[in-house]
Amino acid sequence: MTIGELIKQAFRNLRMNKLRSTLSLLGITWGIISVVVLMGFGNGIRVMFHRQMTKIGENIVFVFPGRTSKPYGGYKAGRDVHFELKDVEAIRLQCPSVGVVVPCARKWFMIKHGIEARETDVRGVVPEARLLRNIEIEEGRFINQDDVRRHRRFCVLGAEIKERLFKQNQAVGETVKIAGVRFKVIGVAKKKNQQMATIGSQDDLQVYVPITTHMNILSGTRYLWTIQFKPVSPALTDEAVDEVRKTLASLHNFSPEDAMTSGFSFTGAVFFFNLAQFVKMMEMIGIAMTVFFGIVGVITLFIGGVGVMNIMRVSVIERTREIGIRRAVGARKKDILLQFLFEALVITFIGGLFGYLIGLSLIFAYNHAPLPETAPRGEFSLGMFLISIAVMVGIGLVSGILPAKKAASLDPIEALRYE
Repeated sequence: MTIGELIKQAFRNLRMNKLRSTLSLLGITWGIISVVVLMGFGNGIRVMFHRQMTKIGENIVFVFPGRTSKPYGGYKAGRDVHFELKDVEAIRLQCPSVGVVVPCARKWFMIKHGIEARETDVRGVVPEARLLRNIEIEEGRFINQDDVRRHRRFCVLGAEIKERLFKQNQAVGETVKIAGVRFKVIGVAKKKNQQMATIGSQDDLQVYVPITTHMNILSGTRYLWTIQFKPVSPALTDEAVDEVRKTLASLHNFSPEDAMTSGFSFTGAVFFFNLAQFVKMMEMIGIAMTVFFGIVGVITLFIGGVGVMNIMRVSVIERTREIGIRRAVGARKKDILLQFLFEALVITFIGGLFGYLIGLSLIFAYNHAPLPETAPRGEFSLGMFLISIAVMVGIGLVSGILPAKKAASLDPIEALRYE
């Protein structure tokens, strides 16, 4: 028999046993829904982790000054290390694996507008910080090089600070007071909402001013809070960290080994916070959850497959005389085997198709519901589709092959005598 004839015969037999076929379809449909929905949300959690973690920026390494933990070059241990703007320039010139490097000054100040006042995180930045830190501008513009060079009293407000000070009113062009000093608002950052990764404070609660203005007018110090850099490519992160570590060690006379380049231990002359490491860690957690959800879905689908297997075994018993007649008129064992195997595959395919469409519909409906911004969304992927197809075929074969073998192995004479 050809494949086309086998498929037609499978559909004909399924139509003749509607209740049995429907029960089999329901088991497979529910199993595929489980696989699609659970894997979709597993993928969604992984994507959410990545999106939330990279709001602060992608592939950034933060370098913080610390205190030497060992003597070096005639200096005793316990000496404080302070970063200055000249360190940033040295890294830019001496570290070829570093693509972008920016300084950052930071201090909390009271910011006022009219009767509204808030204590907020004021950052002294350079123009490159906008791209490095994924800062998008909703209104106005960001700090530019001319603002830095001229020490201008300009500021860019985080979205949340703008709302607290100005409500729904226009902010760009207005004046605020930071630590009693008048600043002109030249821009408002686009809202980032909740962040899983922050350094010091949420980006929406920060105010950005030219770094020279921050150091000379607001904080009155030449020392930086941190140096931030991004390697030329993610593959060169380790090389970039090593180059920066050695450069800073040479500039500040501490041992190159007296630096913490990974983990959460903030000891040593300097310590590095590599955001990419933690993004990767969170993504691995997301992948693990996807695998776990997928296993749960596959187990549910196997339960449906057992149901198909049992119903097919009943079908073999009910059709014993039919099998005997077919064998008596010349049907081979192979024909009987393929007949029952194709019936199981057709049931699995139809049930799987319905389950897949229903699963995608459920994910679509959930994604378009009014959910919090931090809630994970279901994510469809080609891999999820291929896994679903592979699981469907596997379940069809497993659930059909044992009943099909039993049917093919029946003795024709005994089958004809079966009542």
